[in-house]
Amino acid sequence: MITVFGSIGLLILLSFFKSPIVLSIVLASLVAGQLAGLTVVETISSFNHGVKNGAVIALNYGCLGAFAAGLAKSGIPSWACENLSQSPIIKQARQPEFIILFIVLIAALISQNILPIHVAFIPLMIPVMLFLMSNYQLDRRAVACCICCGLVIPYMTLPIGFGNIYINEILYNNLNIQGVKTHNISIYKAMWMPALGMITGLAFAVFVSYRKPRNYPLEKVHIKTIHPHTTRPSQRNLLITFTAILTALTLQVITGSMIVGSLIGFSLFIVTGVINVKESDDIFMLGLKMMASIAFIMIAAQGFAAILADSGEILPLAKTLAATFKGHEYLAIFSILITGLVITLGIGSSFSTVPIIASVFVPITLEMQLEPIAIVTLIATAGALGDACSPVSETTLAPSMSLNADNQHDHFKDTIIPTFFHITLPLLLFGWVGVILLNR
Repeated sequence: MITVFGSIGLLILLSFFKSPIVLSIVLASLVAGQLAGLTVVETISSFNHGVKNGAVIALNYGCLGAFAAGLAKSGIPSWACENLSQSPIIKQARQPEFIILFIVLIAALISQNILPIHVAFIPLMIPVMLFLMSNYQLDRRAVACCICCGLVIPYMTLPIGFGNIYINEILYNNLNIQGVKTHNISIYKAMWMPALGMITGLAFAVFVSYRKPRNYPLEKVHIKTIHPHTTRPSQRNLLITFTAILTALTLQVITGSMIVGSLIGFSLFIVTGVINVKESDDIFMLGLKMMASIAFIMIAAQGFAAILADSGEILPLAKTLAATFKGHEYLAIFSILITGLVITLGIGSSFSTVPIIASVFVPITLEMQLEPIAIVTLIATAGALGDACSPVSETTLAPSMSLNADNQHDHFKDTIIPTFFHITLPLLLFGWVGVILLNR
């Protein structure tokens, strides 16, 4: 038991003291091996074996980053956002702030599945709209909640794009390793309740908590220095970009590989001249760098999970906790969710949390005789809990950096606290109820 809680506790402690996440995971892995009585050689061997499970995931991320960089190079995202901010739809609306929030939410939603560029859309879109938001006194805390909710819901519920990574490559793969059969489980049935919780919390944030106007001095918003003006792309570029997006999405669905879809989509940009051949390598590497930190974190997390599994303490821990919570399954489920929240707060990535909590808690759920679909809901929710409120998550860092492009948005007060109360807590409560209902 000390191996599991000692190593995870060290991981969380190091993360909160802003130690590099990969370094924190590696140090926690070494400590876990020592606490379990493994030799250094055995610990490293176990870690290396686990790392292999994260290689495909990391390559998926890297290729998606390259595709996102190619899309940005086309100029269409910048042009679309700048024209949107000047659109009569917004300027002539009775309540333009709601239209702005709706647009931001839709952009976040499609960035995970339909147009899988993850957080890359945020610096392309949000700084351009800051003047517009400030002009209508839109509370940026509501914008932060919209972005975070829009980033998390799609990958939890739709097995396409980043959802394919989270659900199929990480969640289902790790559950299968632990002995939970997932081949006939509907992710929609498993995750509709947690998604409803996030939507409920977002609605409360938009229509209640942050409904009142908030003043942002317009003289501080120098829009042209924040984002350069982009001319209208040619009809040819628009057609090519649409074709590349459609091709990447279609190939991903047909082949089941995001790598193939992303690389073919990027290749279309090169072949058609949207990206110059001479600069294609630089753009590709820029995309890889954009996603590299996330990829390395996920690889390291898989190694850490392997050491915990090889320590031999998971099953005894499972039996102990199952006996402790016998007759109190609801409390056990809630405890697992809280643990997932704490781990994700420290790591900053739900994608990296799932391998860790799956190796620790799936044996416990099997001892409790939970239904497979309830286990899917429990682990998927526990892994995603901290993503929308962790100080070190790209889901909160990217919105904060863009909303603070004019130095009028605080990362902790205006992003972390609002998303914790309006996104994370509803997800926790509705996810808990969802697990209970599915286990009946």
